[in-house]
Amino acid sequence: MKLKYFSLSEFDCPSLSGSSVNMDANFLSMLDKARDIAGIPFKINSGYRTAIHNATLKNSKPNSAHLEGKAADIAVSDSRSRYIIVQALIK
Repeated sequence: MKLKYFSLSEFDCPSLSGSSVNMDANFLSMLDKARDIAGIPFKINSGYRTAIHNATLKNSKPNSAHLEGKAADIAVSDSRSRYIIVQALIK
């Protein structure tokens, strides 16, 4: 899959190099489009997670969408950026 704003490795689970191949293509396409709409960078904190890695995280759910490659955590440093990103994701 070719993404304009992200490299697939940004979505790797820290415990398994190359695991980003498990990310859902439709999800990544929508995220890439949202990044285009926002016009500001998205820093991915977490993408795909193995079940073992997910279980080690505080407050993670055993049925997390990260396990299916259908979720990503985006780091945001200020409220204006958060607003812009959320609006782009909604669109």
